Amino acid sequence: MNTEYEQHLSMMMKKLHITREEAIALDKYDSDVNKNKKTIYDLTEEQQAVVRKLNKQVPHDGSKGKSTRKPDVVKMSIVNALSEFFKEDCTAQLFENVTITNPSRTLTFDIDNKSYELNLLEKRKPKN
Repeated sequence: MNTEYEQHLSMMMKKLHITREEAIALDKYDSDVNKNKKTIYDLTEEQQAVVRKLNKQVPHDGSKGKSTRKPDVVKMSIVNALSEFFKEDCTAQLFENVTITNPSRTLTFDIDNKSYELNLLEKRKPKN
């Protein structure tokens, strides 16, 4: 065997505190893994089927599933008040087809055959 390989084996033996036979076996295993060959530690077909099944059940994007938001009562009351104002309280009656498309956020209406949409956004407190 060449001296470079012997140096590699002796380094493995020294750093990992293993015998020469274990170092040779470990080097062969590493070589097989690097070449995508089957090893004794690969999963069986049954185990791979279970992994595939479980991977389909778990989202991979890091999320914990779909979360539901608590309804924002203040925003809902603002949108409702604006809707009522547009429908009834405007003296000019400019607003037509006033609808609430998102109860805690969006109000749509028409003026002179043009459609408009109001989105209510709550600003966060600035970080200090």
